[in-house]
Amino acid sequence: MSESNAAGNGHRPETYWDGGGEGNFEEGFSRGMGMVPGGSPEALPEMLEDEVEIVLIRSRSTLGDLMSLRARRVDGRIRYRMVDEYEMSVDLAVPQDENPLAFGELTEVLWSFRMSKLDDPFFLMCWVNCLDALEYLGWDGIREFHLVTSEFYDGLEDWYDDRYQEWASAEQASRAEDEEKG
Repeated sequence: MSESNAAGNGHRPETYWDGGGEGNFEEGFSRGMGMVPGGSPEALPEMLEDEVEIVLIRSRSTLGDLMSLRARRVDGRIRYRMVDEYEMSVDLAVPQDENPLAFGELTEVLWSFRMSKLDDPFFLMCWVNCLDALEYLGWDGIREFHLVTSEFYDGLEDWYDDRYQEWASAEQASRAEDEEKG
């Protein structure tokens, strides 16, 4: 990850409305990474008026699940929501501004995102759930379970890998300590 992105807010796109973030919603097309050959077609909801996708989270689940962080202009301000294929649509409590999020602001939104108020943060919840398949997936497989990409933010994949490595190192240390005690 670049030092500017790691050190603070880093890069801020000038706009989200420059022709990017349109997604691909062609019938039968899937951006998922499912484990089933010929996986199901993409089923993300259609974009709202003046909405663009700023981040796509692809899961290496059986169906190749997708989540999309979207931005749209409302009364001169940018509003954000996270959607998935299962009718989840969460308006995010991100301060509304005329400017796109800086890299650090975006990563804070992603890191703290919860599918519901009762859930743990999304990535942590997913990684912990994958521990049940650790023998099958291995530590690298858990890291590769998600792919986080953006047309607007370079370094997002590196940010995700860095966060995962921090979590995995702590989890491995905890397991080693438990084995020593055990």
